[in-house]
Amino acid sequence: MANQTNNNPLMQEFNQNLEVVYVDDEEQNTFVFNRQFGDKYNLKLFHKPLEAHDYIKNNEKVAVVITDQSMPNMSGLELANNVWVTCPYIQFIMITGNPENDDQLMYKSLKGRKFYDFISKPLNFEKNFNEYDNIIRNCIHQFCLNTLKHRYNEGMAILMSMTNTTTLMSQMLAISVVGLLKKPLISITKR
Repeated sequence: MANQTNNNPLMQEFNQNLEVVYVDDEEQNTFVFNRQFGDKYNLKLFHKPLEAHDYIKNNEKVAVVITDQSMPNMSGLELANNVWVTCPYIQFIMITGNPENDDQLMYKSLKGRKFYDFISKPLNFEKNFNEYDNIIRNCIHQFCLNTLKHRYNEGMAILMSMTNTTTLMSQMLAISVVGLLKKPLISITKR
């Protein structure tokens, strides 16, 4: 799938400047994540979810948000819910050790359709690097597809409105021309 994305010119346009945001209040987690993926992706790291929230909402280059669930001031689920309102194409991945032992966390996270995937801590990069990498690439791919679909739908809506306007104007012109032709023909024959 990566080759399809990389060979597709439309996907290349999107992929060039897209950002992956990683949010975790534990600095050692962001450090390790950056060591593993910093050369591969355009990463933006945040330790405070409120700062990440402001950055994400004001930056249209963000394609993927990888967030811890349990953080001070805002949970990962709250972050996703708040961002989703204005940025519905961003893909979210939740990473958590689930310290609150919430048995329904995965269900609640995925049920709302705001999370593309759910990864349990501790992360094991030696064993699961390729799996994590595939999840991130698939999220970027999904973001690109959603964005293209949105642009296509916007373009079609504009085209349809122009077509409808053109059709309506053509019909009005035809009616007007027919109406105008009848009157002059009648007045010409009367003279």
